[in-house]
Amino acid sequence: MITELSVPVNSQRKPPAIRGGVTDIAIVPLTAPDWPGVEAIYAEGIATGHATFETAPPTWEAFAAAKLSDHRLIALNHDGTVVGWAAASRIGQEIALNRRPGR
Repeated sequence: MITELSVPVNSQRKPPAIRGGVTDIAIVPLTAPDWPGVEAIYAEGIATGHATFETAPPTWEAFAAAKLSDHRLIALNHDGTVVGWAAASRIGQEIALNRRPGR
C-alpha cells in the first residue's frame, strides 16, 4: 500500500504507520537531509553496473542541480529509512529532436 504525504520542506517527518502487519511506504519530497540515504542506494546501483554509467554518486549539490526540484521523491519505510528514490531531469530540445523516429 502506498501512502502519499504532502510534507513541507524542513519539517519533521514521521514514519508511516504499520496497519494490519503491512508496512506502508510514504512517498515524500527529497530534500538535502535525505541525501545520505539516496546516495547509498545510488552507490549500490553503481556497484552492480546496471543502473548508471556514473562511476561515483554525485554530491547533493550536483544531484540537485541536475534534477527538477518539483520531481525529486523518496520512499520511506515504517521507520523512516529511505528505501527508494525517483527524480526527473530536463532533456535538451536538440536531444529530443534527435530521438524522433526516422532520424
